[in-house]
Amino acid sequence: MEEIKHDGLASVIKYEGDADTLVWKHPIEDFNMGSQLIVHESQEAIFFRDGQALDRFKAGRYTLETQQLPVFEQIYKLPTDTEGTFHSEVYFFNMANQMAVKWGTPDKVTFIDPLTEAPLQIGTRGLLNFRIKDARRILLKLVGTTGGLSRRDLMEDGDSHIRDYFRSIIQVEVSTKLASAIALEQIDILQFDLQRVRLSNAMKAVLQPRFDDYGIEITEFLVQGIVLPEKGELGYDSLQTIIDLRKKNLRKASIATETEIMLAQTEAEKTREAARRGLVAEKGETQVLEAQLEGRRKVAESLGETEAERIRIQLELDRKLQMAQIEAQEMQLKGYNQKDVFATEVQKAYAEGIGNMGSAASGGTGGSGVVGDMLGLGVGMAAAKAIVPQIGEMLQGMNPTGSPDAEAAPVAAEPAKQAEAPVVDEMAEFEKKIKKLRLMKENGLLSEEAFEQAKNKLLAEIL
Repeated sequence: MEEIKHDGLASVIKYEGDADTLVWKHPIEDFNMGSQLIVHESQEAIFFRDGQALDRFKAGRYTLETQQLPVFEQIYKLPTDTEGTFHSEVYFFNMANQMAVKWGTPDKVTFIDPLTEAPLQIGTRGLLNFRIKDARRILLKLVGTTGGLSRRDLMEDGDSHIRDYFRSIIQVEVSTKLASAIALEQIDILQFDLQRVRLSNAMKAVLQPRFDDYGIEITEFLVQGIVLPEKGELGYDSLQTIIDLRKKNLRKASIATETEIMLAQTEAEKTREAARRGLVAEKGETQVLEAQLEGRRKVAESLGETEAERIRIQLELDRKLQMAQIEAQEMQLKGYNQKDVFATEVQKAYAEGIGNMGSAASGGTGGSGVVGDMLGLGVGMAAAKAIVPQIGEMLQGMNPTGSPDAEAAPVAAEPAKQAEAPVVDEMAEFEKKIKKLRLMKENGLLSEEAFEQAKNKLLAEIL
């Protein structure tokens, strides 16, 4: 366990014992300055002298010098040379968690059931885990001058006044606080498995302050079960009554649950049926809406075609009007007017008539043919009267007898007689044009204003 020099002094101080040992005292109490102290993981070491716990060491390797023992040096003057020795007790503490220590109540306690208010005799049992939390405190309060402390001495079966003391603490605290903890936490003893953790935590909170005084921490406290009254014990009959009532309540709850499920299924079926009907109605409304939209689409297409035709006609009229305006502007730029155009047409017709007079002149009918041709071109009555004198002069110059006077009167009278015939033709042509203008107006090709303007223009040509 340790190395010892020939003079009986320890040069290496350490402990490598079993896990059940909680506190171990080093057998040698005199040490050389410069000795090695080795403290393993989950261990602590304390130097102890004259009933006082002095310097404490956690896991590590230490060379014992005055700077490593400040408390010891303050109380006891240590030798300064490395060969000097000093006297002290050294305790090693196992700081690891100690698992699964059994506990239980030796006697049952009386518990008043809140449902029936009947007294019941119940007990409990379980396990606990603990560890040394404060090595200095457990050394001073439990170990003292003894050689050490084991797990068996503290908690488990054995002949030890320390074990008896701590087992008594657990039994008393659990027995006195169990009934109140069950009532406070509203724990159902017949359904304890569902509420085990709550009762365990409640009992741990009750016990921990008693162990704090000894430097011990209860890391976990488990209530494994509740011992119910057996036949012949107080509360057995009441327990059976409670169990019967619980079974009836469970049956009622089961029936209620089944009823709720059936109602929920019925409501779900109603909801599905309403949804189905809603879909059918919505589908019918959708079909009606689609038919309405289709009708509107067709009307829109028809209106679109009519509107497109109207726009086309309007554009065509605008185009013709623009062309007419352009031609008018071109003629104005060239110095022409309506009279010039009319005179040009008359002269053209006259020239063509002269070219065809030949033999017609000898028959005395050439002059009337020229006039008829000109009137057939649509020459107005006023324009025809204006050119009759000129035509007479030209006819006199063409008389074959060479006597201007002999034929002058007949020639001059001839246009006057034939001028009456084109009047009928001119009126017929005027009426024909008026009919065309009315037809264009009725078909929307001419506005009322354009119609009146064209009609006035035709009247001006005749008058």
